[in-house]
Amino acid sequence: MITKQYIIDYLKDTLSEDIFLVEVKIGSNQKIRVDLDKMDGIKLEECLQIHKQLYAEIEKNTENFELEVSSPGLSGNLRVWQQYSKIVGNEINLTTQDGLNFTGKLNYADQNQIKIQKSKEEELTLSYNEIKKAKQVIKF
Repeated sequence: MITKQYIIDYLKDTLSEDIFLVEVKIGSNQKIRVDLDKMDGIKLEECLQIHKQLYAEIEKNTENFELEVSSPGLSGNLRVWQQYSKIVGNEINLTTQDGLNFTGKLNYADQNQIKIQKSKEEELTLSYNEIKKAKQVIKF
């Protein structure tokens, strides 16, 4: 049986520097989902190549599994600091661990914190452990 940590470790050793891991999920039915991204967006061809490599690696240790490698998409929750960094300048909808909900412009993001323009006068600094959920606001 394959573990989430095994997949994370394998990908850390094999992904190029510009591709980052967003999430690994393993369902009870051995359905494995891996979300990857890049600052300029991951291409389908890159996901297919990583899928082939990862499938071959998992197949050495596990039978009867399903593997999906994709981007997290625009509508998903922001999970890693690189996703925040990628959308600096855009609006996000955020819920804090304390239950505060608001929308604001993401002004800054690094490995430790983000800064959100909550109003003209108020910029809020939050560490990632203070954030319960955040999504980019998509405007058409």
